[in-house]
Amino acid sequence: MGIKSRRDTVVVVPGYGAFSYSRSQRDSVIRYIMKQEQHHGERTFKDEYLELLQKNDIEYDDVYLFEFYD
Repeated sequence: MGIKSRRDTVVVVPGYGAFSYSRSQRDSVIRYIMKQEQHHGERTFKDEYLELLQKNDIEYDDVYLFEFYD
């Protein structure tokens, strides 16, 4: 069961991650999505996801990461 907070409108559901971007990054995000298939042919999603967590000093426990399929 996820953690829900009505006050902050935050819903945490096990197995999902969410990231936000500012409007100024919109075009970069669109380019990333459009090239995602090619990009993931070079790097796995798992490698990229873990790097993202580490670059942003986000603490995580492997137990709570979702299953990665190669």
